[in-house]
Amino acid sequence: MYLVDIFKRYLSKRTILYLIAFTFLIFSEILQVIPPKLIGDIIDSLTSGNLTQSKLISEVILLVAIALFHFVVIYIWSSSLFGGEFFIQKELRKDMFYRTLYNKKAPNDQGNALTIMNNDINTIGSSFGFGILSFMSTVIGLLVIFTMSIMISWKLTIVSLPPMLLIIFVVKRLGKQVHQNSMDVQDKKGYLNNHSLEFFNGLRLIRIFMLEKKYVESFFRLNQGVTNSEIVLARTVSMFHPIIVTLIRINYVITLGYGSYLIAVGDITIGALITFLFYINLLHWPIRALGDFINFFQQGNASASRFIDYVDNTKNNSSFTRNIKSLTDIRFEHFSLRRGNSNALSDVNLIVRRGENIAIVGKTGSGKSSLISFFAGEYDTYEGSASISNVPYRELSQKNLSNLVAYVPQEPSNLSKTIYENLILGSSSAKEKIEEVLQITSLHKEVKNSNLTLNSSIGGSGKNLSGGQLQKLALSRALLKNSELLLLDDIFSFIDSKSAVAIFEKLLRFRREKTNIIVTNNFELTQRVDKIIVLIDGKVVEMGSHETLIQSNNWYSNQYRKFKELSELEEEERRLQCE
Repeated sequence: MYLVDIFKRYLSKRTILYLIAFTFLIFSEILQVIPPKLIGDIIDSLTSGNLTQSKLISEVILLVAIALFHFVVIYIWSSSLFGGEFFIQKELRKDMFYRTLYNKKAPNDQGNALTIMNNDINTIGSSFGFGILSFMSTVIGLLVIFTMSIMISWKLTIVSLPPMLLIIFVVKRLGKQVHQNSMDVQDKKGYLNNHSLEFFNGLRLIRIFMLEKKYVESFFRLNQGVTNSEIVLARTVSMFHPIIVTLIRINYVITLGYGSYLIAVGDITIGALITFLFYINLLHWPIRALGDFINFFQQGNASASRFIDYVDNTKNNSSFTRNIKSLTDIRFEHFSLRRGNSNALSDVNLIVRRGENIAIVGKTGSGKSSLISFFAGEYDTYEGSASISNVPYRELSQKNLSNLVAYVPQEPSNLSKTIYENLILGSSSAKEKIEEVLQITSLHKEVKNSNLTLNSSIGGSGKNLSGGQLQKLALSRALLKNSELLLLDDIFSFIDSKSAVAIFEKLLRFRREKTNIIVTNNFELTQRVDKIIVLIDGKVVEMGSHETLIQSNNWYSNQYRKFKELSELEEEERRLQCE
């Protein structure tokens, strides 16, 4: 019962409000059964000639008083009940948002996540609003039936109920179909959202490779699939109302026919029959509510199962509360990190001290990006020991770690905002340093040469800027954050070697006494750091300064000699071209 699980997790604090709503709902139904009895008595007094003016006035005043009091009661239960509906939607969205925000990895199925965030959570909220109202109304209908049998005629009650009992059987059969159809609709909406996200993110690529026809056909197919499933669901749901209305009208016919017979034989009065018809009318909503309840329950339970499956598979790391004030060192002891079915890093032992400049080099696929991503806090499952300022990584607050670290990955992300707005994402208080940072990264030249300004929009994911401009923008943003630890993952791949060296040297001067770690295979840069870590197949095979590793005659020294030879050949080619 997924809806019960949702209640236990998110609504237990509002149990008292639901009890208030249930209590006043019952009180409301009790108030509803009184006026029909009073009206029946007035009619019997009128037909017998015993109705006096004073009695009529007193009965009318009593009916008005009950109506006013009923208004207050309805307001109390409706505000308590529907307040819970809006509360649960808020809590579910908040929990899902935080689980996604603080999860180490973004959801793979983004379209499905959006469907849950919008459609499923709304459906769950309706189940705890109108769904509970429908359930309570169905239960309260038993009170009306009891009143009909005791105060009017048990014979008439028994004869008039079969059409209503038939409703329960029909609605139960339709409820299973509603559940299956609801799951199918939500699943297909998830597929459509995924396709739409893929379309918008890859719009330029689609146009370049002339894939418009393919995406149009797939979009139409998925969109039609959603439409077809919603039509099937709508047909199933729409069967509830006509069936209930037909059976209720049959119920009226039976009640009037048999009630007339009981009046003829003297078992009931005309006023009693009219009162009974009022009660039958009061039963219309509870019986229809039974269909609505099954409908809400089936759809709500299907949505709740999808929501719980998502949150149970999306770990929320926001609960980690251990914080550190400043970075002293980072220590790895026999550290191993798995990605998929293999080890990305194995038995790593190293110490990064405050203020060190470190370069990580190695073959492609040796684990360089995995190591620097771990420094940034993107993983919390590992073997061995990994700590920052003597606090284990898995226990550190993600928010606290984010304050300490500025991370620039291989493919920097940017928002569809202006260059200036992207620059100050990390620190809106660093406006006075923007000019200095732009000089360090040479972004000011890029902006000037491209006829752009800081107020120019970069478009979706930076599509209006080149690869080098995007890397300089991401680096500028990281420098403006001025964090204690700067992590750069091959950030100069789109920038020529000479410019990269100039930027790196200025960067180190700007961040002196702070810790900087860079992943690179540019040996012009490695000469300018304090320590070099060589990774091969996920293992640290060499560690030391540039001068020390050159003399070791291992992987680093061999690669450095090849790099120097290639650089000399390129320089010679340029010299010959100039001649």
